[in-house]
Amino acid sequence: MPGMIKTQRFLIGINGRWVGAVELGTYGLFELEQGLAKVCLKMPGMDAQSLYLTVEAGKTYYLALRGGGLVGREQGEKELRQCKYAVWQPEP
Repeated sequence: MPGMIKTQRFLIGINGRWVGAVELGTYGLFELEQGLAKVCLKMPGMDAQSLYLTVEAGKTYYLALRGGGLVGREQGEKELRQCKYAVWQPEP
């Protein structure tokens, strides 16, 4: 239909393995091992973007699609309240 915007799915990769995907207005939860983690985001038709994160035990990290990086706890929790949980899982 004219004027319709197709929803884009953003693939999420951690340490070289695709672990899930989100769309605008959704979020995903992922547990990481302590230490250095490579987190990738891939949009259709574009190269993957990566960031490295030093994960500490017991901490929660918030990554935002807008701006493509870490956000603070207060902003992260505020954004989560406006989103739905994304349940997509990659095929094995």
